Amino acid sequence: MRADNNFRYLGKIVKAHGMKGDIVIALEQPDLAIPEYETLFVKSNAGDFIPHKVEEAALKEKSKRYPFFVKFARINSRTESGELVGCEVYTLGEAESLTVNEGESTSLIGYEVFDERGMAVGNVVDEMHTQAHPLIEIEQEGENLILPFVDEYIAGHQPDEKKVIVKNLDRFAE
Repeated sequence: MRADNNFRYLGKIVKAHGMKGDIVIALEQPDLAIPEYETLFVKSNAGDFIPHKVEEAALKEKSKRYPFFVKFARINSRTESGELVGCEVYTLGEAESLTVNEGESTSLIGYEVFDERGMAVGNVVDEMHTQAHPLIEIEQEGENLILPFVDEYIAGHQPDEKKVIVKNLDRFAE
């Protein structure tokens, strides 16, 4: 089982499926019990983990293979889904931390934000997805800061504790 930072490797996008933007993921472990994912992370060519909300997902048996069909929100055409072919797909930490059945959410909204010294910075109030990289909006002392969710500014996150650890915030000071 491969892991990259706090991410757990799930598989690779092998093809676009249908006209509405569905993708097919070849799972690393075909016998893996698939929980109901709310968010999956696609690793970009630049190495960033881009979160994608899952609208629908299904594991289907086809000729003794088990492709994992996924429809991401905001991916609405075969052209858009085709751009993801070849990308690796990850989950946060352990798969069970992402299951809807256990009532847990992989959304970072509501996570507490701390700097590397452990000082409270604020709370994540929104997530935005761009082609370049994901963004999180942090509310701190009545003001909001939009921060790229990339290694330059994110030191890590702890899904079990619903924490995001940030760094280099001084670059956003006015």
